[in-house]
Amino acid sequence: MKKIVLLILTLTLILGNSCQDKKTMAELEKFKAQSQLEEQNKILAQRWHYDLSVDRNWAVAEEILSPDIVIHSAVGDDVKGIEEIKKFDEMWKSMPNVKINHYEIIAEGDYVLIRWDVSFDNTVDLMGVPATGNHVSDIYGMDLFRIKDGKITDLWQNYDELSFLKQIGAMPAPK
Repeated sequence: MKKIVLLILTLTLILGNSCQDKKTMAELEKFKAQSQLEEQNKILAQRWHYDLSVDRNWAVAEEILSPDIVIHSAVGDDVKGIEEIKKFDEMWKSMPNVKINHYEIIAEGDYVLIRWDVSFDNTVDLMGVPATGNHVSDIYGMDLFRIKDGKITDLWQNYDELSFLKQIGAMPAPK
């Protein structure tokens, strides 16, 4: 009788642990899949800066951008759709030797945040402002990307616009 009770207890423990192991393994697999997706999203967000802004390789726009992408503006003039986004190429073309450095890249779920800085030579008229001939640097910013189905759907950007405008000569520097 004791052997039967001991056998039943042993089987109960084995089966109980087996079920817990399956549950733990399922949770681990779910976490692993989410982590892999977030790493893919980080790479995709970085491509916004490197493929489109620096390299100006707009042939990849449809590969990495959702057709109905929206760049959300702090002042309310959102830019919508790939064709409108491609108009940024004129601005990037006016920034020779542009370099973008990424400092932190944080992903959670469908969102990726990149903290960055940009520098370039101001040797070409930019946004209707005559070139200063100076090197523009230390323009810091953050971009928040929303990514769905492997494409960037939304971008919120915040950067040191005052320093940018001063350095390109669009605003007088303080005396």
